[in-house]
This record gives sequence, structure tokens and C-alpha cells, in this order.
Amino acid sequence: MKTIVHLLRHGEVHNPEGVLYGQLPGYHLSDDGRVMAEAAAKWLAERDVTVLCSSPMERAQETAEPIAAALGLPVGIDERLIEGDNHASGHEGVCVSHQLPIWVTRLKVEGRRLWHHPGRRQCGLASVTSVTYDDGRIVKVDYAEPAGEMSRRPGVSGA
Repeated sequence: MKTIVHLLRHGEVHNPEGVLYGQLPGYHLSDDGRVMAEAAAKWLAERDVTVLCSSPMERAQETAEPIAAALGLPVGIDERLIEGDNHASGHEGVCVSHQLPIWVTRLKVEGRRLWHHPGRRQCGLASVTSVTYDDGRIVKVDYAEPAGEMSRRPGVSGA
């Protein structure tokens, strides 16, 4: 039985002051971040997603909204999505989270060392890191950037 867990990083955050906001409340998606979230929703729309969870942070929930609309799913808010968990055996699930937990999860799944240079993370804004399981065994990790070039434009950033 094949199961895929998609770890979706939130879209660009409106942060003109360049604050290192981390877990501070009140940081929402920018207009471009909303377009990125729509691109991710479009990328996920034809998949067999049966579970959609989000970190409690506003930017993650706002990234999940168009996915929920496209798939007709409720968004489960899960405090552990700073440490993700998902139950979607035989289907696909989406966990909207943040760069560091997604990257560390990927390193762990790929059997790589956890210490790394933050500038070398492959985890762009609104990117999707997909972990495929076959009968409970990890068989593949894929990476996609549905928002494409938007996240690589000068001045675009986000934590």
C-alpha cells in the first residue's frame, strides 16, 4: 500500500521590516505568498489527498486555505507540525509547516546527518517535499516548487 506525505512550506510572508519572526503571531502571507499558496493548491488538486494539517501559525494556515478549498478538506490545526505527524495510509496527506522542520525531516528520512548549513537547504517558499512509503517503508523523497520562479525573485524571503 503506497502512502505519500507532502511537507509543504508556507508561502512568502509580508515582513517589510525583515523581522526574524519565528513563532511570533501576526505574520501573514504577502500577496505573492497567497499566489504561491494557490500554485501549491493547483499542484496538489489532482492528487489523492485525504488529510490536510497545518501548523498553528497564521502563515501556514493561510497557505493551507486554498488547498482545503481545492480538495474539499478541513484543515486540521496541529501543534506538533513543528514536529509533523500524519495518518493517511494508502492515500496522500499534506502537512503545512516551516523550512527547518521540513528540512530536518528530509535529512532524517534520507539518512543524512542533521547538522547542515542553513543556506544550503532545498526548501523554497511554497515548496513541497514528498515522502513516499510503500507498506510503511520509505521508498522515495521528491521535491517540487509549484510556485516556481516566484520564490527566487530578489527581495522574496520568509522563515
